Amino acid sequence: MFAQFVVGTPGAGKTTYCRGMKTYLQSRGREVATVNLDPANEVGGMEFDVDIFDLIQLEDVTERLHLGPNGGLIYCMEHLAENLDWLKEQLAPHKDAYLLFDCPGQVELYTHNDAMKTIVGTLQQSWGMQLCCVNLVDCHHCYDQSKFVSVLLTCLSTMIQLELPHINVLSKIDLIDEEQLPLNLDVFTDVLDLSYLVGTMHDDDVTERHVRLTNAIADVITDFGLVFFIPLDIQSDDSKKNVIQSADKACGYLFEDRLDETSASNVARDVAAAQ
Repeated sequence: MFAQFVVGTPGAGKTTYCRGMKTYLQSRGREVATVNLDPANEVGGMEFDVDIFDLIQLEDVTERLHLGPNGGLIYCMEHLAENLDWLKEQLAPHKDAYLLFDCPGQVELYTHNDAMKTIVGTLQQSWGMQLCCVNLVDCHHCYDQSKFVSVLLTCLSTMIQLELPHINVLSKIDLIDEEQLPLNLDVFTDVLDLSYLVGTMHDDDVTERHVRLTNAIADVITDFGLVFFIPLDIQSDDSKKNVIQSADKACGYLFEDRLDETSASNVARDVAAAQ
């Protein structure tokens, strides 16, 4: 089984991504199933093939255990991690499908809590699933350099914590106004040299006081050299194609039925090179 583990902060567009990607992949001839792992996801207009709401719901947890939304969400995911037989049973009818896991948006679940890491480990090691993580970041963070550096650090922490083949996606790119950006868009997508970005941040007293910390964080991100972004306009088939080809390459999935000959050849070449 092959799957995308779709993560990202609340509002980054995870459910919209799963909806749009499912429609696109089905149009290319793939069998696709969507799995909701977010017990707080109440977005209408999408029916999941597997839904954690059948096991546990955040609202019930917060009411019964008197927990806040963050504590309740962690409890829900730890409960799922302890009851993965339920998930295995729910996924059994979709054993031949390409899976899209719509995951919760709480950052702690991907930076230091072990629940999601346990779930990922079971999916891979015990069930033999080929996973890649698709991490969505809302492009509006590009307007604020401090927020963007924070997002980069979160992305890096998520990559290290989950230990999955990983692609970062700059979502809602169709809504961005490049003229309002402090630097060219490729500075935010390529993330090659953060010194240009950090150099534009020293415009207020708060940022000035933290310049050494900001430079240190930027150096850590640059030294790892793992974070870059693929722009995504979920309304564009070409944009979705770029993301799915990167995801396929990351998890070793090869699908040729309705791909054009050149694209199929390139994917096959990349998979062979990776092996």
